[in-house]
Amino acid sequence: MKMIYTIYRWFHRLCSRPEERGDHSSGYWQAVVRKEALELCKNAKGRLVEIGCGDGLFLIPLALAHPDLDILGTDNNMEQVRRLEERVRSHGIKNVCFLCHEAPGPGLDEGTFDLVVCINVFLVLTSPDPQMFLEYLSRICKKGGRIIFEFRNSLNAVLRIKYALAPFYDHSIRGEHLNTFDPGKMKAILKEVGFRVIEERHPVFPHGRLSPIIIIAAEKI
Repeated sequence: MKMIYTIYRWFHRLCSRPEERGDHSSGYWQAVVRKEALELCKNAKGRLVEIGCGDGLFLIPLALAHPDLDILGTDNNMEQVRRLEERVRSHGIKNVCFLCHEAPGPGLDEGTFDLVVCINVFLVLTSPDPQMFLEYLSRICKKGGRIIFEFRNSLNAVLRIKYALAPFYDHSIRGEHLNTFDPGKMKAILKEVGFRVIEERHPVFPHGRLSPIIIIAAEKI
């Protein structure tokens, strides 16, 4: 078992971007999701919140590319938030503030943000039911504002098997359950909580219905 873990960590490091190696949220698919999310944010204006900002691998390049944005980063790990604050200061970034915050939950005002970004988070939600979390994203998003999020696709059988076996090869999971979701059900919940899908991306092969990763941009109506 130790050999399997060693091989997995070597492969994971090999596939991660050199500048991201060693960060908890590094990895090939994670980097692909961040790249797509940054592209979806290219015309962002006003107030933006990233739920689950982690190591800042999305938030820092976003802030550097959009100095006029008013950005809030939230994470439920205070030590992680402190480390990220230091990283942001080292880049001379002035348009970001942070909040240690457990999502979903109280702490962010209703209808506050023009754009809500939540990436590489649904995978590790403590509840396998995404409705409460999507209701939370709807609550903090302004009417006419947008959310950007991604999820792993339960229609991909290989992915389901991979995540079921993950505790045996990835010790960093530490007992967490890795979630996959049905795209049809996710879109139905989005409609129920007041969103319309404006863009859907499938960045990882196979592209389309069985894509392992689905990225959604939706507008609150």
